[in-house]
Amino acid sequence: MAVDTTNQIDKMQQLAVIMSAKNFDASALIQTEFFPDCLQNLNTQQCKSVCEALAEPNYSSFVNKKGPLGGYTPLHWMCIKNEYDLIEMLLVKCKADINSCANLGESPLFICIKNCNLYTIELLIQHGADLYHRDIYNRSLIHWCAYTGKVILMYYFEKYHSINNLNDVDQFQQSALHIACASGFSDLIMYLIDRGDIDFFLKDFNGNNCLHMAAKCGLSRICWILTKQNKGQCAKLIGDMNNQSQTPFDIIRNEKGSQYKKIRDWLRLEAKTNKYLLYNENNYDKKSDTLYSGSSSSLLKIKKGTFWLNWNDDFKMRLDWYTRLFVVLILFVIPMLINRYLIYPGELSLIKGIVGFTTYIGLFYVMVGQRHRCTHISAYQNPFYVGLIVNLFISNYSSYYLIILDYNQFFTLLEMTKVGLALYHNLFFYWVLTSDPGKCKESHKKPDGTSYELRDLLKLNAKDSKGGKDSIDWLTDPPSFGGTDKPIQLPQLFFCEPCLKVQAVPTKHCKLCECCVSKFDHHCLFIGKCVGLKNHRLFMLFLLSALISCTVFIYTVYTYFYSFNEGLIASNKDKKDEDKIDFIYVLFTSTDHVWLVVLLLINAFIIIMVFFLFMFQIKFISLGYTSQIRPPVFFVQTNRRMQTLFGSVIHRLENIFTFLFESCDSNLELYFKQQREYNLSITSEKPIALSYDPYPRDNFDKKSNTQLLLPKENPNKQFEIDLD
Repeated sequence: MAVDTTNQIDKMQQLAVIMSAKNFDASALIQTEFFPDCLQNLNTQQCKSVCEALAEPNYSSFVNKKGPLGGYTPLHWMCIKNEYDLIEMLLVKCKADINSCANLGESPLFICIKNCNLYTIELLIQHGADLYHRDIYNRSLIHWCAYTGKVILMYYFEKYHSINNLNDVDQFQQSALHIACASGFSDLIMYLIDRGDIDFFLKDFNGNNCLHMAAKCGLSRICWILTKQNKGQCAKLIGDMNNQSQTPFDIIRNEKGSQYKKIRDWLRLEAKTNKYLLYNENNYDKKSDTLYSGSSSSLLKIKKGTFWLNWNDDFKMRLDWYTRLFVVLILFVIPMLINRYLIYPGELSLIKGIVGFTTYIGLFYVMVGQRHRCTHISAYQNPFYVGLIVNLFISNYSSYYLIILDYNQFFTLLEMTKVGLALYHNLFFYWVLTSDPGKCKESHKKPDGTSYELRDLLKLNAKDSKGGKDSIDWLTDPPSFGGTDKPIQLPQLFFCEPCLKVQAVPTKHCKLCECCVSKFDHHCLFIGKCVGLKNHRLFMLFLLSALISCTVFIYTVYTYFYSFNEGLIASNKDKKDEDKIDFIYVLFTSTDHVWLVVLLLINAFIIIMVFFLFMFQIKFISLGYTSQIRPPVFFVQTNRRMQTLFGSVIHRLENIFTFLFESCDSNLELYFKQQREYNLSITSEKPIALSYDPYPRDNFDKKSNTQLLLPKENPNKQFEIDLD
């Protein structure tokens, strides 16, 4: 035993000497018993030496040698390391077996799928990789794509290789939907659902359906979407039981967390109200808690006081939406009616002031607690802030016309100007609510009018030497500007996984609107939509009109209080001291005045908030970019036009002028101008993942608004990218 250990140590020491940088000997390494598993510890240059040695006739027998560690061949290890050039060398020069299998049946193609590298995947397929191979667990490439959670991989095989059997199951009877739900890949789940030919009732070897697994992962919105499929008939998944007689509710019965509580409450409601669940009130035994012909279930074990109205989910969702939309109006109208008709009608009382300011505090508390999405399990967009703006306008106008306005002076120039300002403000608000932010309904267009596809994007992008998920991330979510650790030159196009379209880099996907928006700035809760290329200018005008309108309202209330105080002082002259009425006392005890003070505070808060947002936007616009598309600080500081005060002012004014008066295309060109200057400032190294010479656009054709891109591999061939 000691002798074997000594021999093993000697072999390891010998291997260490061979693998050292100074004495590296590829031919000697190939003949060791640790080959090819030792490739995992070599750098790129050493791996290249090994592949060159394998190309020699003397060592050709080692090309398909399997190592003791998992049974991987040299081709497997190069796929694991994402060495594109070395993979190509093994396939072309060394004639490696492209379909060789490891101990668990993994082919090199499966390894590349696991590493999420579309470039190496494309290379293997071009050299004859078996697309229908299965590992020892009967998993196909569809299953391996599902384990990565990458929509782009699934889309690639379905579109270009007709691999569309998404209901295929492995040894454990799991389909791609089972795997995606069990892993919590929401984007991939939505992609599979949208395919339209998914069998939602498939069960794995434990009897779990997709709803069991989604509930276990706490995917509340996915659970809701799954049950709405097949025109609502998939609600029957709620009552399905696995081999342990557990429904989705039973699996998460004792799970902690708000998401699980939301799912449990929703499952209880669905079990009570959904018409597709086979529930018979006469056959339900409350003592044994049975459902579906005597099978055990916990769905109908309703907590005391829970869902006592038994509203169905659709009605509850609509009620929740309208409640959030009009909650501000309710918080205003009800206290005002209470003050006017219930609390000492026609008299002054401090209780009225307490009720009014409690309303203001309650409104602020409700507003702080709001989020982008509602608390309903469907997680639809929250309309609260839209309702806040609408109800604030209604309250301002009603208080002005019912309390402040003296109709004897209605037709004066000042009052008519106020009415005109209010009219224009309402028009701007209506226009921005109904405007198109610049939704991209199809892929980016080529100069010939056809749309870019995923393979076009792959051709325009080079083989990333680093490989791995960096390649996929660059294709699906590239940096708009220098958002990486070190400066890199930037691409023009990317692939949007939710939309399955190729878009220009200024475009961003909004998960609330569920669409791509060109030159995306932000999603504004106060208008309930995105601010992008086509409505950014209108949004800024709306902010300006809101500032003016709220300021005019505050000034109007101030002048009203000033006139009221003057009249109060005049009326107190002829009264005794005990009969005199103090202005401050009236301010907080009269229903109308309490109402005006509360509106005054709310309008002041809106002015502060809108002012900072407006200045925030002006800063970005003057520099030629948006809140989502901005270069790093070092680039702004080193910009030659920003070096002097005069140059900086001129540069900012030019950008603001272009934003206000030029077309949308000219505004979009501002981004490309910034990107061109940014790439010009980077000269330290070659761009990552770009096969062409990108910006600066020295060969930019202004007439056709296209750029001629010269690939390094073939300088005689030209690619054109449309920048419109």
